[in-house]
Amino acid sequence: MVRDAPLFEEICEEVYSLLDGHVFVAHNVRFDYGFMKARFKANNIRFRTPHICTVELSKRIFPSLPSYSLGNLCKSLGIKVTNRHRAMGDTKAAAILFEMMWEKDSDRVLKAMQSDKVQKVNFPPSIDIEAVDDVPEKKGIYCFYNENNEYLFVSKSKNLRESILSHFKVPFSLQEKEMEKQVSSFYAIELPSEMTTMMMEAQEILINQPIYNRKIRNISKKYGLYLRNDNQGYLDFFVSDINSEREPALIKFNTLNKAKKFVRQHLQKVQLGHPFKQKHSIEKYNELVKASLKRVTYPHQNCWLIEKKGNQKFAVVYVVEDYILQGFSIQEDVKHKDFEEVLSALYKIDETTDMRRKFLQYLNRERTRLSVIDLGASNTKSLSNNN
Repeated sequence: MVRDAPLFEEICEEVYSLLDGHVFVAHNVRFDYGFMKARFKANNIRFRTPHICTVELSKRIFPSLPSYSLGNLCKSLGIKVTNRHRAMGDTKAAAILFEMMWEKDSDRVLKAMQSDKVQKVNFPPSIDIEAVDDVPEKKGIYCFYNENNEYLFVSKSKNLRESILSHFKVPFSLQEKEMEKQVSSFYAIELPSEMTTMMMEAQEILINQPIYNRKIRNISKKYGLYLRNDNQGYLDFFVSDINSEREPALIKFNTLNKAKKFVRQHLQKVQLGHPFKQKHSIEKYNELVKASLKRVTYPHQNCWLIEKKGNQKFAVVYVVEDYILQGFSIQEDVKHKDFEEVLSALYKIDETTDMRRKFLQYLNRERTRLSVIDLGASNTKSLSNNN
């Protein structure tokens, strides 16, 4: 079908002249727009133009449809086109869909067009707007700095390039206007998972306290949750001052009241504690106590939690030491107890209460997809020896 078609490099200037200065519209626009950008870049042409996704726009203008794939939208909206799944057939279908959206809600379409325009007059003069094109449309975190290289703002993102550009589109909030005036440079880093972006964002805010981020405090924790056998052999949760204990705490708390409240609520939720002891044998009750720990702490005292999804080249190794998340390491190949390689690339985390809660929720949700390596009760390759 394309035997006699010209190569892209033969027509790229002509195609560029047709697209430049116009709004690029496509169904699932990130794919088409990214593909065009890559082909232009391969021919030394920088391509950047406002773009609109008819998938996202159709969800707003035609809510409650069963599916928003192009084929199903054609069925739902009665769009009759031939030669579907070929370039021209799909182009005509998307064009008809766009016309229908314009007729139904032109104000919303215009707003979508306007919202994707970068206002060059508002773009920081010290940043080359074209340089943002080199930022990947991938998940990660980005940072804005002022002329003194001080942190202004840090944020995680599912699409780094679009998030950075979004700060220089309209409309602005008053706080955004004030921040954008001070932006002198930016930094973006691609990360392999939702959880690594959350952790790095939280750590950067905790350490650098950017002016326009909500402050995060790392509160010192004085009390710990421990597990002991009572005089009958039943396992019990109890709270103690961390400094008076030799073993690591399952969970740490900054106040005694918070620790006791946590134990009370946890036991009530899993139906354990004194009123329930006599309903089970000692062995059964202790099994239930240990099983309940999966809700509130990590699988082992020292362990690696390895996440690798689909065809991803890199795996993320979350490192837990003494029931505390120490950070994560991004590895191409993970070998059992290959301490030096993993720890040398460790991005260290100060585990806050909020981070721990979100990470445990993530672990419980993704438990079947994560590989766990138990490093034992005593990790001889302690992080303290690998800083």
